[in-house]
Amino acid sequence: DARRRARNSIKTRALALIGDKCVCCGEDHPAFLVIDHVEDDGYVDRPDGKYNGNKYRLVLKNPERFQALCANCNMAKSFWPGGCPHQRG
Repeated sequence: DARRRARNSIKTRALALIGDKCVCCGEDHPAFLVIDHVEDDGYVDRPDGKYNGNKYRLVLKNPERFQALCANCNMAKSFWPGGCPHQRG
C-alpha cells in the first residue's frame, strides 16, 4: 500500500545516510536492518515512551546520532551483558 511504500522510501534514504549494512555483523538486506541510536539516547526522542513521528525522519535530520544494525545485533546490544557477541570477540 501507499503508506508502506512511503515508509520504505524514507527508510532507504535514512540507511543511505548512515550506511546500508549492519555496523556489527555486516548484514545488508534492508528487511533485516533497523535504526539504532549510537549513544543509546533514544529516550530523548520519545519522552512520552513513543516516537512523535517517524524515526527515519530523525535520521534524516541528525544522521550522526544513528547507525544501522540488523535486528539480531540490535536485540543483542540491548539485552546481552557486554553487548552484541560479535563485538565481544
